[in-house]
Amino acid sequence: MERCQSSCLALVQASLLAALATGCADAYYRQFTVGQAPRDYDRILPQETSLKTDLGLCHVSRDAFGRTDALVILLTPDRRVAARFHAIDVKRTMGGTPMVRGYRLEGEIDPRLCGIESVGPLDGLRSLLTEIGGYEGVKLALDAHAWVGGGLAWMIRSWPGVSDLGISAARLDELLGRVPGGGSASLGADAQGIWNVRYEFGVVR
Repeated sequence: MERCQSSCLALVQASLLAALATGCADAYYRQFTVGQAPRDYDRILPQETSLKTDLGLCHVSRDAFGRTDALVILLTPDRRVAARFHAIDVKRTMGGTPMVRGYRLEGEIDPRLCGIESVGPLDGLRSLLTEIGGYEGVKLALDAHAWVGGGLAWMIRSWPGVSDLGISAARLDELLGRVPGGGSASLGADAQGIWNVRYEFGVVR
């Protein structure tokens, strides 16, 4: 019993330390808003863990406790924020035994700025998955887009009868294998027509 309590206490302590260590990624994400101009977001992301890409901006950070945070910010041709995504993947072990597994993707999408205002949510997400999930680049950017793309792929798969996700079979297998399936997915829109997406599996903390 004492050994079990010690293991549980160690896991709680590790979770608290991880939350402190990864709070920066949450803060970065919250500072971006759709429609934002470059002057308002230019200095948010740290240079050492972030990159500019053909699609926009991305960021990846990892802590010592098995949590990975990935941000993907899609930009318009004039560099306004068209969509923002934050993916969190958690894999924690204790003495080599898996203790916690979780994943969460959240995002906001302006369908007008993304050029998908004339299609429905399914086709709109499929178009974004084609861009994000099919991204090719250096490892940091590839990882960021794959973490976000995996969550989008599982969201689209949750639609009844969907088989075509708009991405090659090989890349799709890679994305689905990276992110756990069977999670809960939700898609809504606010009063301004901004889409809010969320996919979550297991425990994220």
